[in-house]
Amino acid sequence: MIKRKGPLDISKYCLLHSMIRSNSNRVLGVTLVLIWNLVMMSCSHPECVPRENGGSTRTLLPSNIIIKPGREGKDAQVSHYDPEKNFGDRRDLNALSWKENGLSYTERGFIDFNLEKYLPKGVRITSAHLKLFADTVKSYYGNTGHSNVNNGNFDLKNNWQLCRVLNPWDESTITWFDQPVTSETDVLNLSAPEFSSQGYTIDVTEYIKQEYEGVEGYHGFMIRLRSENAYQSVIFCSSDCEQKELRPELWVEYEM
Repeated sequence: MIKRKGPLDISKYCLLHSMIRSNSNRVLGVTLVLIWNLVMMSCSHPECVPRENGGSTRTLLPSNIIIKPGREGKDAQVSHYDPEKNFGDRRDLNALSWKENGLSYTERGFIDFNLEKYLPKGVRITSAHLKLFADTVKSYYGNTGHSNVNNGNFDLKNNWQLCRVLNPWDESTITWFDQPVTSETDVLNLSAPEFSSQGYTIDVTEYIKQEYEGVEGYHGFMIRLRSENAYQSVIFCSSDCEQKELRPELWVEYEM
């Protein structure tokens, strides 16, 4: 335990607090947070010590983390073209409607994050943003990235959605036939991409808050087209993508 004589001179720690708030290096930031918390716990300043009624005041320090899993991440594709097959290790995460060999079919993506693995217990989440990156490497029907039959004419047909998943699901077993139930009303509507390599940053704060707190009915997201009619697609990368920089990210800010 840190011992100190006399009350804490708060002004002497302003610089440390500023460094914690502004530092973008996660490892150093966490170290500084721990130092600050130890100092505050041992402080005899009137604003820091416990009060007679058991209450106390404490400074909530913001922290942030970027969750960007590799192959251990939880995401999968389901395809109407091959409805009994599992695509849990596929590199792409698509919302797609197309025709092949005269057969119309649809594909959807599912994604979730293991919040317990990456976030400390008892924090208060203040914001969360999901980042998805277009697959600009692999070619789909002669195109890379988002596309439709007009090869670059991105109109309203390519609008897509993030739907809240209501039931638990397993990346290694999910198929088109047994995809989990999703909410028909709790949906985020996303505009069609303006160019084939467009990435998206989506505010999912309320969803991640609920899932972190263990509220029932929050099991990630389904990615689908708003109108599932050929020919249109938005093509994202999954956590199984070989290009690490294109894997999905979850940016979370929280207070300790």
